[in-house]
Amino acid sequence: MSELAGNVAVVENNALQLVGHVHVQEALARVPGANLARGNGQEYLPALRSPVLTGAGACGSMLSAMDGIPLRAAGFCNINELFDAHTEMAKRIEVVRGPGSALFGSNAMHGVINVITPLVDAHGGRGFSLDTGSHGYSRLKVYGSRTQDQHGFRADLSVVHDDGYRDDSGFDQQKLTLRHEYNDDALEVTTALAVTNLNQETAGYITGFESYKDSDLRDSNRNPEAYRDTQSLRISTQVNYLLRNGTRLTVTPYLRYTDMDFLQHFLPGDPLEKNGQKSIGVQSVYRVSLVDSVALAFGLDFEYTDSFLKQSQDKVKHYDYQVDALTISPYMYADWRLTDILSVTLGLRYEVMDYDYSNRMQDGHTDEDGIPCGGSTFGSCRYSRPRDSGDSFTNLSPKLGLLYTLSENQQVYLNLSQGFRTPQATELYRLQRGQLVADLDSEELLSAELGYRGHQQKLAYEIILYTMKSRMSYSVTQAFLM
Repeated sequence: MSELAGNVAVVENNALQLVGHVHVQEALARVPGANLARGNGQEYLPALRSPVLTGAGACGSMLSAMDGIPLRAAGFCNINELFDAHTEMAKRIEVVRGPGSALFGSNAMHGVINVITPLVDAHGGRGFSLDTGSHGYSRLKVYGSRTQDQHGFRADLSVVHDDGYRDDSGFDQQKLTLRHEYNDDALEVTTALAVTNLNQETAGYITGFESYKDSDLRDSNRNPEAYRDTQSLRISTQVNYLLRNGTRLTVTPYLRYTDMDFLQHFLPGDPLEKNGQKSIGVQSVYRVSLVDSVALAFGLDFEYTDSFLKQSQDKVKHYDYQVDALTISPYMYADWRLTDILSVTLGLRYEVMDYDYSNRMQDGHTDEDGIPCGGSTFGSCRYSRPRDSGDSFTNLSPKLGLLYTLSENQQVYLNLSQGFRTPQATELYRLQRGQLVADLDSEELLSAELGYRGHQQKLAYEIILYTMKSRMSYSVTQAFLM
């Protein structure tokens, strides 16, 4: 039985092998409460104990990670960012449903999707598979693993091509994960490198009442010019050091790079957006057991991000800005077994996030040459650019969990938690016509859940009742009255 006073679902390797998902939505459809509305190519809109979310801040409501490291920096998420995770070769996918901010920080408001990559095979081995399907679909997956003395090495590669069932809607994607493990009596060091590339021809929306029933219209693409090109690189080294008396120190420095160009076919004029991030961060946690019944963990997470965003249409610039962000998050966790059948989990995180925004164009509601737009709604005059600024956000995220063991195969648990997300950079600095300042505060989500779970032979079951309430305050300074 689980020792967690909360709700965590796991899509194990055998399930991933059985599904053999073409899109990650197919694998996560096995998780109650998770609903990814699949889009064209590798795109999707997420829902995790929530409605299907859209808009600039939607991706900040759910944290996507690989081996515990977020795929994007907290204030610079992308709604489709799971296409940067190597889910095709994953060992398992863990899904935390409900707020996980006390442990994971900002964006883990509605939950967490954490992709776990395979370990080095102690016995070595290699293999490959080739999948083919309709509409020109093909996928090659290759892996190799070996050990030598105290060292282990593993490589996982997947290469995908798909012509798409709609006109001009194919994609090519390549993902490579390299892993090195070193094990000593008291020291474990794991270094991982993940590289991805996606070149996608994007199909736009079809419109009209019951248009999906028209097979010719359903297979057509009204936006053949739309595309998405994105590359990512992440490298991390996790150092696990076993200290005296069973205490353990884990330090994980990492580097992250992303770069993306895509045509926003869903906006008037199909503007082109280019954005990128370079991040450096460290996750650290110190674990200690005071007595057999009490385990404590003290952590400190740090991340610095250098990002940019440019948007243009027919060589006319709408936005060109840079944002540097610094996040510092101390936290603590405690597991206390009060009796043989009752245990308590306490968690608390304090997070500070600072933005430093620099506008590389004219401030305000003007075209790119600085000419005021007045009431115009055309070209770059649809947009407004705030002046250089710094913004800071602080958040406190508590958690309380109670776990009561009814019998060897039955448990009841109560979980009270608060999640949060800081405003995304695009919400703060990519303003629309008529706006000068977006005065936003962090969004918070309060959650209470009561669960009952058990298992009998090959049957496992879980019943959960939960309620959640979100709150967010904001104001917008107008440039003029319409």
